[in-house]
Amino acid sequence: MLGASGSGDIGEHFPDSDSKYHNIQSIKLLTASNDIIEKKGWYVSNVDCVIIADEPRLQYFKDEMRQVISGALKIDKQDVGIKVTSQEGMGLIGRGEAIASYAVVLLKRKGEGGK
Repeated sequence: MLGASGSGDIGEHFPDSDSKYHNIQSIKLLTASNDIIEKKGWYVSNVDCVIIADEPRLQYFKDEMRQVISGALKIDKQDVGIKVTSQEGMGLIGRGEAIASYAVVLLKRKGEGGK
């Protein structure tokens, strides 16, 4: 979101060297990032997320995650897609030592497409 809107990257806005970001909830960073892009005239149209984790089993939390993400981005829950998959026991993720995630976000300029 930040890069696509010409707003730099997450490390510029929320450096891990700043103690105020230590253990911060990621949803707070998402909300703040959304505020940054909105000030530049952009808004999020929709989001598609993939979470790769063998543990914990996240499929039971997809609806709640969609609700929280849509609230942070000020979009309808139906515009947030979340898919979960596993590594079937292979590698760091498969051993429960790591989680990976990817997201694709469609940004639009305010005044385009309804907002």
